[in-house]
Amino acid sequence: MKIHIVSDLHREFGYNDINLNIADVFVMIGDTDLGVKGIN
Repeated sequence: MKIHIVSDLHREFGYNDINLNIADVFVMIGDTDLGVKGIN
């Protein structure tokens, strides 16, 4: 199983191209977006 950990994306500052095909599980932590947009 491949696990990819991504933190502090700060998507409010621009687009982040994340390849979803490189891992079986993605763990996204930290600042992912502005306000509550990161959990919607």
